Amino acid sequence: RYDAVFGPSASQEDLFIETKPFVQACVEGYNVCMFAYGQTGSGKTYTMEGTPGNRGMNYRCTEKLFEMMRERTNIDFRVTVSIVEIYIGKVLDLLLSPAKYNTQQNLKIKLGQDGVYIPGLTE
Repeated sequence: RYDAVFGPSASQEDLFIETKPFVQACVEGYNVCMFAYGQTGSGKTYTMEGTPGNRGMNYRCTEKLFEMMRERTNIDFRVTVSIVEIYIGKVLDLLLSPAKYNTQQNLKIKLGQDGVYIPGLTE
């Protein structure tokens, strides 16, 4: 089951409008996962990263998250972020330094009491 599926004519703004409720959920204390899926060349990286003039979901959602946090001056927030790529069945940590990224082993996805997690993932 997917929350939303977007066609090739969808803009970055269309996607951002659809994802704002997830940013709100994050501010309210829920764990949030954004997932781009598709074949090679289908626009996953563009969707997440965008361009300097048309920023992607990573940037738009992060900016909105910190904007919402600044508005709530009576709450102390703790934010952690991890970025994972699953490519040809291999789970990769995208926050590693280039030297470590090129030598990393396939990470394992596990199911625990609190849900899905990846041991050793950079935060």
